[in-house]
Amino acid sequence: MTNEDESVHVVFNGEIYNHHELRAELEAKGHRFRSNSDTEVLVHMFEDTALGQCEKLDGMFAFAAWNSRERKLILARDPFGKKPLYIAEGNGFFAFASELRALEQLPFLNRTLSRDAIAAYLLVQYMPRDFGVYEGLSKLTPGTAMLLDFERKQRRSLHFYDFNPKQSIETRCTPTEAKDELRRLVRRAVEKRLESDVPLGAFL
Repeated sequence: MTNEDESVHVVFNGEIYNHHELRAELEAKGHRFRSNSDTEVLVHMFEDTALGQCEKLDGMFAFAAWNSRERKLILARDPFGKKPLYIAEGNGFFAFASELRALEQLPFLNRTLSRDAIAAYLLVQYMPRDFGVYEGLSKLTPGTAMLLDFERKQRRSLHFYDFNPKQSIETRCTPTEAKDELRRLVRRAVEKRLESDVPLGAFL
């Protein structure tokens, strides 16, 4: 999807739960929308190529935003890595995809198996964080946005989310209040995931 003058292009896999709120903010700044799509919210957000914009996103996503005017590419992945984003690079090329099979079609991909990745898989039974199965392949780390400036030949990354399960939380509530708060949070989490343009159903 593109913006009005086709200077910004976005490819997107996932869902932005708070896109209505973000859309209202952008419209207040003068942005005009042609659809109700959450993808178009990303298009207008990244007319400004600031990586900090990713901190506003609540959802599951992997996307790329290309600003042809500034020759800058932004790649970003949701905080828990629900949506994959693979990167292949080397010898003057850079490619990305949401599926490994797409990158495997590239004739210049280094298909040498990564010993570190295989060892990690055998040790913990999954491929951790940014490991790729091939030497020429990696995954964008969850909760990370990467900016590639092709004009200046620069690259930088922003880790916009950190999950710390050991973080201490001071609470001054009763067990009943804690139960009610948990119910509220679970209900809110479910409700924001149920928004759809088509009828929904659930099987238990």
